[in-house]
Amino acid sequence: EEEGVKLKKSPWSDVVYTAQNVDNLTKLPGYEDGSFLVQDVSSVLCIEAAGIKNTDLVMDVCASPGGKSLLCAEKAKSVIAWDVSKEKVDRIRENVERMRAENVDCMVQDASVTAEKYKEVCGYNLDMQNFLSQLEYFYAHRKDCKVYITLHPCRVCQLKCVSSFFQSFPQLRAV
Repeated sequence: EEEGVKLKKSPWSDVVYTAQNVDNLTKLPGYEDGSFLVQDVSSVLCIEAAGIKNTDLVMDVCASPGGKSLLCAEKAKSVIAWDVSKEKVDRIRENVERMRAENVDCMVQDASVTAEKYKEVCGYNLDMQNFLSQLEYFYAHRKDCKVYITLHPCRVCQLKCVSSFFQSFPQLRAV
């Protein structure tokens, strides 16, 4: 709590603190040397809920500026971080270097992933129809559980990808 900054622990996660009395977190001591990452608690909870294991390969598309990729890198064997422009990928790389994450590969790549490109990068076949079927099954058998799905539209697709997702799952509603 240097420089008048007050930290308040989040009730949602043991690793998240809310900073008060600060205009620019990147100017605080420790930011440049990778002592902390600026991230919204919802992103942290999303990564914690994913159940990532140290043997997993994670692919983050529309990854800039790289916060969720870096959170995944703490848990996963390897992370592939894609974004649509060199400028965005450079921002991811800056954060990866600052945080000294050695298991994150950054690439300029459009997030409209083809099955062929996914296999080339990850080494696995992408069966989108099977994925959607499993998601439908999961949702249909959720019992009393609430299902939270985070969709992050990028500037390239605007809201088309979100709209497309909800057209595929008319039983879901946007919150």
